[in-house]
Amino acid sequence: MKYLTKNRVKNILIIFLLISNLATIGTIAFHRWAFNHKYKHFNKEERMDEFVKKDIGFSSDQQLNFEKDKDCFFKVKDSLFKNLRDNKIAVWKEYASLNTDPQKLDSLSLKIAENFVALNKASYKHYFNLLKICNDSQKVKLKEKYKTMAEEEFDCDKKEE
Repeated sequence: MKYLTKNRVKNILIIFLLISNLATIGTIAFHRWAFNHKYKHFNKEERMDEFVKKDIGFSSDQQLNFEKDKDCFFKVKDSLFKNLRDNKIAVWKEYASLNTDPQKLDSLSLKIAENFVALNKASYKHYFNLLKICNDSQKVKLKEKYKTMAEEEFDCDKKEE
């Protein structure tokens, strides 16, 4: 009497394929959930909007001022990111060219640095304007949020070391 008949081999193979497919689907679903969760955790703009809407409790005038400032900030931010990306592309194209010009690379790197500084200044101005919109009790909550953001930056720096 044979232990491994054709039907048993087929059944074992089907069960193995079913289990491996379920494990693959479970792994994919978990990684999608983990990525979305991690992305939301690191997206500061989304977290700040959520914080402003839920925790600070702006009045309608304050909310309107916040939306105007946010729209202005994102317009500036988008244009600076575009310039930053274009300059980075130009640097890589210059590296790829046959006659790489160091002076051109230097000027492009200075433009990248200027855009980076302008982007940081726009971000800090946006956060300062948000502070100006708040009343005294809201400023306390917002300053605690800023303190948390600073600690998160410090924690990220510690992890890299």
